[in-house]
Amino acid sequence: MNRATSSLFMLLVVISPWLSRVHSQETLWLEAEHFRGIRGFCWPMGDDQRKMRETQGHFGLSGPGWAAEWAQGGESGFLSIATGADDDRAVVTRQVEVPCEGRYELWVRYGDWREKTERFKIEIEQPGSAVQTAHFGDNPRVDEDNEMKLYWGWTFVWDHRTVNLKKGEAMIRLATSTKDPEPRQIDVVVLTTDAKYFPSIKDR
Repeated sequence: MNRATSSLFMLLVVISPWLSRVHSQETLWLEAEHFRGIRGFCWPMGDDQRKMRETQGHFGLSGPGWAAEWAQGGESGFLSIATGADDDRAVVTRQVEVPCEGRYELWVRYGDWREKTERFKIEIEQPGSAVQTAHFGDNPRVDEDNEMKLYWGWTFVWDHRTVNLKKGEAMIRLATSTKDPEPRQIDVVVLTTDAKYFPSIKDR
């Protein structure tokens, strides 16, 4: 074994324990319109008859998802989902496979109404673990004088919470348990192990 080969071998011996602990970041990007339990439609920005249509315990298809890129961004599917303002029992679900155990940032993009609440929750359930619940929509995520809020009365925003997950199956539930002044509109849910991740315009 020559000196260069010997040096390389020793370097690998020294760093191999560190390399074994290095993992790539894992991210799950979940379009809300792909959740199960969606029925009909709910169009918060439509005319009064369509806007006020009762959803009665479920989310309906909504949109357009591309409006999200005008605010807090990241490209998305064309659709989103929404439920009526007075619907306090709407639920949709999505089964996912968590790629590795660890601490995840749970991000969600949703419609933030000007000077109003739009409360909903995300529950994550895994076999043998307590259900983890994250609440959203209690407080504005961008200033109330944001130009989109001033012009349209609302804008898409991102918010996040931290959850601890095991590797394996997980059930994600989007749900409402309150009556609010306006419909709840949800576009995307993201789970990522990257603690520095922040959704940027035109970038997932």
